[in-house]
Amino acid sequence: MASGFIEVEEKHLSAPISQHVEAYLEDLERAGRSQKYREILEGRVGRILDECGWQTLSVVRAANLTALLARLKSQGLAAKTVNEYLNAANAFLNWCVAQGRLSANPVATVQRTDQTVKARRRRALTLDEIRHLLGAAGPRRLLYLVAVTTGLRRGELEALQWGDLRLDSPRPFIALRAEATKARRADSVPLRQDVAAELRAARPKAVGPENRVFGRIPRMRDLRPDFDRVGIPDEDAEGRKADFHSLRVTLGSMLAKSGVAPRTAMELMRHTDLRLTMNVYTDPSILNTSGAVEQLPDFGGADEAASGVRTGTYDVPLSSPKTDARKVLPKSMVRPVVLGHTQAHSNPSHDHGNAYRRKEMVEAVGIEPTSGCL
Repeated sequence: MASGFIEVEEKHLSAPISQHVEAYLEDLERAGRSQKYREILEGRVGRILDECGWQTLSVVRAANLTALLARLKSQGLAAKTVNEYLNAANAFLNWCVAQGRLSANPVATVQRTDQTVKARRRRALTLDEIRHLLGAAGPRRLLYLVAVTTGLRRGELEALQWGDLRLDSPRPFIALRAEATKARRADSVPLRQDVAAELRAARPKAVGPENRVFGRIPRMRDLRPDFDRVGIPDEDAEGRKADFHSLRVTLGSMLAKSGVAPRTAMELMRHTDLRLTMNVYTDPSILNTSGAVEQLPDFGGADEAASGVRTGTYDVPLSSPKTDARKVLPKSMVRPVVLGHTQAHSNPSHDHGNAYRRKEMVEAVGIEPTSGCL
């Protein structure tokens, strides 16, 4: 019986790991997990397999995953996101163990990233900073321009191929391949007409669809001189970084500043959570909050407050209950009114201890008296 189990396990160990992933996702679907959950998990597991170079279960090693997680952290991913990749790997491999495809989880000993350490905070670049950067970037101008107008991440820009670009479409766009995106999801990213024109001009004549547009993107230490040349500091007074990924933050912030609807911005940023779009990729420091306040309606200034509240057909000031209608209305519209407690007390002689109170007030026809007069 034991030998039979070993034979089955060896069969699984030599099979392409993609077959195990496919069976895993099918099992999740049968278990009722949402499509969104399955897509996110598929993207993370797919990235782990690609970057760790795992073709079969037999080559899965904890050291590969540990190195990948450290690399993700160095690229600026939050500790929580790094741990979500570890969770995805454990979930998949634990399933393989439960299904008899593995005898044990090879990455069970990989340590989680400390989430108490605050993630790197980035700021958006101002419009002037972007213009100066594009003007001084030289051969890297097109890279910066595409990054800030599409929000593509470093890895997505590196994997971008000329065949992904639809530059001659009436509405140019980028057809991102699933394997080239962070979430392992095929997406369509619109291109501005002027950006599409620059890409058409830069496209080599003898280029194949599989050739990369940019190739390897330099690390920030190599790009830092471009930022320094136009006076973009590495950190601001609040300790927020200005680096290559800040271009993606800039896009999200400029969309908000331009009045783009949050749901539209979320789609353009290719986020699955609106909170990420609004809280992380929108820099409030570049938003025109003063201008927003000036767009509020006129609630009434000092002149209106001094003149009192006006109401009624004849716009009579009623700011004081002592307003005398005889001073502001024609005599024909004023008549005296006598108020008493009840009809039972109409005879003063019947009132014992509670003198009948007789009070005269004026009533303006067509105008309801204020509560202060009653």
